Amino acid sequence: MTEVMQWSGVERRDGSDRRHQELPWQDERRQTERRRGGIGVHHPDPTESLLRGIQAPEMLAFEPRAASSGSTAAGGGGLLHTLAPEHGTHDAIPSAAAIVGHPLHPMVVPLPIGAFTGAVAADVAYAATRDPFFARAARLLTGAGLITGALAAVLGGIDFWSKGQIRSHWVAWLHVIGNAAVLALAGVSLGIRARGGASATVPRGLALSALSAAVLMVTGWVGGELSYRHRVGVTEREGSR
Repeated sequence: MTEVMQWSGVERRDGSDRRHQELPWQDERRQTERRRGGIGVHHPDPTESLLRGIQAPEMLAFEPRAASSGSTAAGGGGLLHTLAPEHGTHDAIPSAAAIVGHPLHPMVVPLPIGAFTGAVAADVAYAATRDPFFARAARLLTGAGLITGALAAVLGGIDFWSKGQIRSHWVAWLHVIGNAAVLALAGVSLGIRARGGASATVPRGLALSALSAAVLMVTGWVGGELSYRHRVGVTEREGSR
């Protein structure tokens, strides 16, 4: 006896409404329905199929990205990394402020060093003799040291800010900050001397010039470290420009 069941499909492929027709349920009918995607066939979720073909924009992707070779550890990027990059071993670092490969900063730095040292000597001579000549000499030498020191700072700053490898050395920062302090002390000293005349030489002028000379000893030393130990401002090879 053929089994008869209620057909509950909603398809109208032949144009007739078969929702309430009694159709024999046979093996041939079951196979036909499976072939055309009917009874017994898994129907995928249309929303799932739609989303499967859509790729999320890169800005919305939550997968962690691998760190690039130039990136630093967490917390080490941004402005701090730009100002003071992570130090790594390097070869010679040629100067950016140079003429035919010859760096200009080392050519100029002896001028402010000599002027500030001479100002200390003139202050000491005035303290010993009270001769106004030494007070005027100290004031002129302080002004000369301030002008030539500013020029040296510009030339050195070109190398410092254009070469990240230079900024990776802490002694380079000490060199820059120390020399900036010397220029600030020279400006204060020059202002005091201009307003107070010879009477301002001792003790304020002498104290400021002596402090400037002491800082210059430190910054000059670390400047030599940068050149002779860390090879900053030297050519890559003999004969190169």
